[in-house]
Amino acid sequence: QTTSGLLTKAANEKLTALMISRKTALTQYLSSIREDLLVTASSGAVITAMNAFGRDFATIANAGDPVAQLQKIYIKDNPNKLGEKHKLITASDGSAYSKTHGQLHPWFKKFLEARGYYDVFLVDLSGNVVYSVFKELDFATNLNKGEWKDSDLGNVFRKTKTAAKDSVAFFDFKPYAPSANAPASFIATPIVGAAGKNIGSLVFQMPVDRINTIMQVAAGMGKSGETYIVGKDFLMRSNSRFSKEPTILKTKVDTATVKKALANKSGIEVTPDYRGIPVFSAYTPMAFEKTPFAIMAEIDESEVLGPVRSMAKSLLIAGVIMAIIISLLGVFFARRISRPIDSMTTAMGSLAEGNLETEIPALELEDEIGAMAKAVEVFKASMIETARLGAERRKEREAKEAQLEAREKLMMAFEQGVSGVLSEVATASNSMQNE
Repeated sequence: QTTSGLLTKAANEKLTALMISRKTALTQYLSSIREDLLVTASSGAVITAMNAFGRDFATIANAGDPVAQLQKIYIKDNPNKLGEKHKLITASDGSAYSKTHGQLHPWFKKFLEARGYYDVFLVDLSGNVVYSVFKELDFATNLNKGEWKDSDLGNVFRKTKTAAKDSVAFFDFKPYAPSANAPASFIATPIVGAAGKNIGSLVFQMPVDRINTIMQVAAGMGKSGETYIVGKDFLMRSNSRFSKEPTILKTKVDTATVKKALANKSGIEVTPDYRGIPVFSAYTPMAFEKTPFAIMAEIDESEVLGPVRSMAKSLLIAGVIMAIIISLLGVFFARRISRPIDSMTTAMGSLAEGNLETEIPALELEDEIGAMAKAVEVFKASMIETARLGAERRKEREAKEAQLEAREKLMMAFEQGVSGVLSEVATASNSMQNE
């Protein structure tokens, strides 16, 4: 397989494993909330608390407006700052409700803090929120006719008001006005009294922080990887680990893989994410109390294939450098060969013109050019020897010609001498005859 293929396979396997791990952890956590709810609702302490708070709340309601009185005591006049109203254990109004609150609130407060829930409510059969740990503006209101009757707190109560024991109602995250429009989800179950009849509902306002803690684990996710939850409205149900601002119910993720997960499919593919960046996207469905979610695990494609691209870039740079080196070596060796050949051509031309003083280049080389130079040197030596022999022959010829010329001159002189003597003899003879 290619390097990119191996990296892709490894990324797919890793992402799938991380996705399954997050899904398993989230499923276990949500199941633990469900178990908490059922166990707590069936405990004698909660049944006692439901009866006690219901009784004392009814006393206040019979005397006046429970919303105004209880919110004044536990919210407006509460010395603790906003977000810490639950720290007030016993109010100083001296009412039976505050006495009951002082006795039972510490246990509920400890339970909420230990389990990480946002709030815990007790709601009577008439829809009165007779107790709340966190004390927000939904405390002491009526969920059938009050300000928040159409909220999911009201909806989840009505689902459980007449439900069977151990049945659970769940409402997915939505902005919740009493919590400053922060994302809120509710899960509830009926509280069944000693007589086997429903006496109210126990409601948990679901935790956001612990769900984020599960989904934002960075181990194994690299620099760009993240896991998150998406609801059926395509909005995030957990915060992105890369965002400084909350993304729950704010960031829309209607990507192809999210749609497949919400269609009850699982898989992994490369696709643009909610930022428009190509990612390896692993997806799988998850349902809690029949509410569907998409569990996503993603990492930027550039991070997965970065080593391959870096290697390719390095190989390209190395190839360019190697090509330059080879070219330079080629030029060097070409010049090393061409220069002696050019010198050799010049020398041979000079020899051809008869310049025997020409020096033969590259005699010191031990390669083919050196062999050529030595052959030319032999040719030069042969030319020199030929020239020497030619000179000697010319000298001999000139010497012979000189001898012949001298001989001819001597013969001519001799012939002239003889002719002269004969002429003188003839002249003398004639003279004698004439006498």
